[in-house]
Amino acid sequence: MDTYEAGIYEVVKPGGTELVAANVPDAEALLDPMSDDEVRGRLPGLDVVVKEMRATDERSGGSVGGRLDLGVYLFALLAVTLVSEGALADRS
Repeated sequence: MDTYEAGIYEVVKPGGTELVAANVPDAEALLDPMSDDEVRGRLPGLDVVVKEMRATDERSGGSVGGRLDLGVYLFALLAVTLVSEGALADRS
């Protein structure tokens, strides 16, 4: 497992999978790469599956299930706010 890069990691546990965001500061962690066997050794009793995914992969944005892009909605809210502000400012 490459721990030099921040990212979203999928942790497979007996109760299901969980997505974990990792952005580890250099001062707080040992950032040496771990092999798949080392990861499994540090998590005894869990069925560990290691998947490699980089932030530049095309599938990285769609890998988080149920993700909703809020950019369009936030832009529309900003536009409505600005138009409303302009209309209220002209009422003086």
